[in-house]
Amino acid sequence: APAARPGVDFKALVRKLDGSLAEIERIEDRERMLETVLESLLARFHVELGLEGGRIYRREGEDFFLRCGFGRSRHAPIGLKVPRDYPPHRRLLADGLVLMRRSEPGVDPDFEDAVGVSSTFAAIAVGEGTRYIIAFSVHGDAREEQLLYSLTAVQHVLNYKLREQQ
Repeated sequence: APAARPGVDFKALVRKLDGSLAEIERIEDRERMLETVLESLLARFHVELGLEGGRIYRREGEDFFLRCGFGRSRHAPIGLKVPRDYPPHRRLLADGLVLMRRSEPGVDPDFEDAVGVSSTFAAIAVGEGTRYIIAFSVHGDAREEQLLYSLTAVQHVLNYKLREQQ
């Protein structure tokens, strides 16, 4: 686990995270479960983690398409295809987790505008063979350490739940 910085209460963060993830126990439909988790994370962690919006993408063949958006991303165009060669996407598929600012090389401001990203975005890959991507629009001054810690925990729990459902 990352070392705590002054003012970062990881125990409280974990308790809140447990509450969010407990909401998925009775949901059998995979996409509805992911939507519920995303909505809960946005509602519970918008202050601590700077979450402004969220999106779910689903793999269809070799491509990923936007399935839904919440918060700042609620008006993102459903069905939007993520370009295969988009550097943040390639990095996410390689590492399973990505956190980038719009100002970084390779980030397309037009694509990020379309999905509701104003400053920073983070994403996790979940499901066997990276079936889904859960992406977040993040406020620019968010604490990266907390965000990465929390998203890694969410990723592990979701992967476990998705395997359990199979």
